Amino acid sequence: MTFKHFAIIFSLLFLSLPPLGSARADELYLTINGEDIFESEIDALAAEAGMDPETAKNDANAIKQIQSALVNRVLVFQEAKNRNIQETQAYLEATERLLLQTFLDQLREEKVTDEVIAKLYLARVEQDSGKRSYHAAHILVETEEEAKAAIERVNAGEDFAELARELSKDPGSGSLGGDLGFFDPAVMVKSFGDAVVALDDGELSAPVESQFGWHVIRRFASRIDEVAPLDEIRDQLAQEAFDDVVSELIAQLRSSATIVEHQEE
Repeated sequence: MTFKHFAIIFSLLFLSLPPLGSARADELYLTINGEDIFESEIDALAAEAGMDPETAKNDANAIKQIQSALVNRVLVFQEAKNRNIQETQAYLEATERLLLQTFLDQLREEKVTDEVIAKLYLARVEQDSGKRSYHAAHILVETEEEAKAAIERVNAGEDFAELARELSKDPGSGSLGGDLGFFDPAVMVKSFGDAVVALDDGELSAPVESQFGWHVIRRFASRIDEVAPLDEIRDQLAQEAFDDVVSELIAQLRSSATIVEHQEE
């Protein structure tokens, strides 16, 4: 047996299958230590391994590997039960995680439909299409005097980006030459956002005060934004919809739950 074949068999051992030994109406295939294995379990293992079950049945080598993998899986599963792994804390915690994840997966499938995503997209188009965003950079310093001195240096011909790297106290943009990229001014503090909107492209601001300090702002450009096509943001919208579903569910559960805190004051 090649290493590749061994790897395939080893991986088949851990594939997800229906519960072993559960009731089946199909043909009995194997009995391992008294535990019945049915043909549907062979078919399921073949499908999980990326094989067509009917094709696999006509391939003696493939069916031999699948059968061997299934036997190995059952034997390991039986040994785990013999060692009472199902009674360990690790098993119970893993079962809780699986229960939670299965529930969330089913909730997502039930609630996050194509119709829900389409409605979210239409709302996004109505809300965001035609909005103007701005590309700007800034230098953040502690005092108005420092801001005025930075403006003088820029007006004297020094490079704005180099000054931002030298002077700016903004840990996010300072190393980038103060560049903030394109942004919606509404997400910035009001004094900063208003100043950016009031500037012309290429213009340098007077000192602008905010709770963070004093800013010297250079606006580079502005543009009218359009919402990306649905296919490009489908996953993002689906996640947003699911987050809303979970938040709503948690709020409902908390409103009807009895929660007693026992911590000492």
